[in-house]
Amino acid sequence: MEQANRIAVIGGGSWATALVKILCNNHDQVFWWMRSQTSIDHIEAFQHNPKYLQSVQFDTNQIVLSSDLAAILTQAEVIVIATPAAF
Repeated sequence: MEQANRIAVIGGGSWATALVKILCNNHDQVFWWMRSQTSIDHIEAFQHNPKYLQSVQFDTNQIVLSSDLAAILTQAEVIVIATPAAF
């Protein structure tokens, strides 16, 4: 089975953080949309999510982070939505 080259994860919580880490272990680049620009800046500076799974370290050279949803979606072949659902 051929591996998808461009995967985007939508969300900034613990589930999204875990998925991005797993995807980074298996792909050269992962696109990650987060609502919070402050969280994006923190990940780029310190290589971990400031609010969720703080012990998980990222190689920020593998991740394209953005708070611009359209910019992330236009790059993706596969989109993983990892946001909370309200019941």
